[in-house]
Amino acid sequence: MIDNEERFTDEFEALWNENVKSRIRVYRPKEYLNWRYCERPDKDYKIWTLRDGNRLKAYIITSDSDRWNVSEGQIVDFQYESLNQILILLKDVLSYFRNNNYVFISSWFFTDEELFKKLKKLGFYSRSDFPFKYFVPQRQMLSRYLSDDLEINLHEKSNWALRSGDQDTY
Repeated sequence: MIDNEERFTDEFEALWNENVKSRIRVYRPKEYLNWRYCERPDKDYKIWTLRDGNRLKAYIITSDSDRWNVSEGQIVDFQYESLNQILILLKDVLSYFRNNNYVFISSWFFTDEELFKKLKKLGFYSRSDFPFKYFVPQRQMLSRYLSDDLEINLHEKSNWALRSGDQDTY
């Protein structure tokens, strides 16, 4: 069942904890999610959920912007148990944006290679392949090793799971 929710609970944090641990990613406890998306006074977010019975299987957080005087739908964050579940939820999100006359949808995903391939089949373009890259200046992210004992290879793109689709994060 697909629904919208008002707050993040323990089950959202549990879903994050079920995902692969060998990736570099932002910690997402329910306190962070509520602070980031529910308690922000200057921006509205929509929390989309997919449940099997009472069990949370996937969520997508969306927002909108008119930063270039066009209606932009933003997929800001997501978590899921399986690729099929996130695609079911994504279809509802895409229908919502289409039915409400958004001009384009944006999201910044790093890794999630299988999802990225599916999104391309659904008509999404990579930023590097689309004129969008000319409207948003190149962003840079810097990282530095602080320990020689790091078990994760930072240069391996499959080790990253970062997402940001909201204009206040880039």
